[in-house]
Amino acid sequence: MSYLADEFNMTKATISDTVKTLEQKQLIKKEYETNDTRSYIIHLTKKGNDLAEQTSLFAKQIQIPIDKLHATEKENLLLSLLDIIHHLNKSGIINIQRMCFTCHFYKSNKNGQEHFCGLLNTKLADTELRIDCAEHKQKQTV
Repeated sequence: MSYLADEFNMTKATISDTVKTLEQKQLIKKEYETNDTRSYIIHLTKKGNDLAEQTSLFAKQIQIPIDKLHATEKENLLLSLLDIIHHLNKSGIINIQRMCFTCHFYKSNKNGQEHFCGLLNTKLADTELRIDCAEHKQKQTV
């Protein structure tokens, strides 16, 4: 619950209520750990998987026009979306914790067109920018 609460920027109680509701609707099932009955893994049921499949059609429809874009247009779209996500994060509207732009290791030139990762000690192409990096270290704000 703690992991999900942190990941979705919600309280443990809200996550707990949501999990309970999904279980009552038979969309998920819990697999309890043998050595700690307080811990469990959540799995989709067939009904939950079918619903997830139906809702994924939304993303598949968005992908169709994106696939038709030229590589340069795709990179521009990616950068625009990253800028929007970064702005929403700075405004406190969304909670993205592991984005390159908020990372201690990330550096860019003044116009933001060149990206560098200090952890990897390498330049990053636009397509290598991440919004969910496991090695992310939050940039300290002054």
